[in-house]
Amino acid sequence: MEIHDFILNSIIPICLFLGLVLCFYRSEVQNQNIFLGLFFITVSISSLIDDYGYIIEDTFLFSPLFLTLYVNKIYQIKTSKYYYLLFIPGILFYDWSSILESNDNFIIKPILVLCSYFISILLLLKTIYNYQIFINNIKRNFSHLTSSFKWINTIVILSSIWCLYPVIILLNNLIPFTESELFFSIIIYGQYIVLIYLLFKIVFIGLGTSTFSNSIVFIDFKNITTLSNDIQENDENKSKLYSQMRNEIIEKKLYLDPKLSLFKLSKELDREASSISDLINTQSSDNFYSFINKMRIREFKILIEKNEHLKYNLDSLASFSGFNSKSTFYRVFKELEGITPSEFISEK
Repeated sequence: MEIHDFILNSIIPICLFLGLVLCFYRSEVQNQNIFLGLFFITVSISSLIDDYGYIIEDTFLFSPLFLTLYVNKIYQIKTSKYYYLLFIPGILFYDWSSILESNDNFIIKPILVLCSYFISILLLLKTIYNYQIFINNIKRNFSHLTSSFKWINTIVILSSIWCLYPVIILLNNLIPFTESELFFSIIIYGQYIVLIYLLFKIVFIGLGTSTFSNSIVFIDFKNITTLSNDIQENDENKSKLYSQMRNEIIEKKLYLDPKLSLFKLSKELDREASSISDLINTQSSDNFYSFINKMRIREFKILIEKNEHLKYNLDSLASFSGFNSKSTFYRVFKELEGITPSEFISEK
């Protein structure tokens, strides 16, 4: 397969080099980047095997394990000490190229390896689920995201797809559902298309941005108060309280604080954080993040009405409106208005 060999010879050295750079390059987030680097190193080593793509090699077993540790590190998800036991099969079984032995000889080695691999994949999926809970928790309590979640999403999603490809091969080995060469070709080339795009994002985009070296999110969850169950307000009273709260936020322009959190807002308004969260969720159908950002978009539109765009550029106006991220401003504006800020100004 000349094309297959060309792809391998082109991208695997880059993959290996990137893994080494992430492991040894000193940065504020080196601990998390080491796990991402180890993920790329295991991918590159397993890809150097001649039969790779048809047979799952032992080094590939570590890929979802390191990726899960990377995601856990980013999103402050606690990793159980028993998780590291999943590394044992990959360490003990150096060469397990035969997933299924002869019909009457199904030995324990491939069974242990298969179990370990599927468990690691399930834990990876669980980690991604926990990540979504983490994001929802942030958006319930913070009006800003301290890093580019979109950037991290790209890494996690593409890397996870790479790890999930072998599941199809394993299932086909266990319960054969096709012997089509086209099927295997799609699987093989699909893997490398994903890897090429992932490498492109990191090498040509990620390494040139500050979000790559500052992609961890530090959140003090001690200051986050959860919604209590003892809030017993009737709908009419809640509606009045919500209007009062909203008007007070607008009058004091509290939303202009780019790092406004539910905890800080509760101090400014002298209200319980749980009460504020309940009013926002029940009366506006928004979370705290979208609630505050809608006010910021409203402020931006007011600035446009005052022709401030004739004196300042869009980035400055976004900052004046309370946004600390240009990408967040553009994304939120497009979601709410259906057009870009530039198009909005043109229409005005």
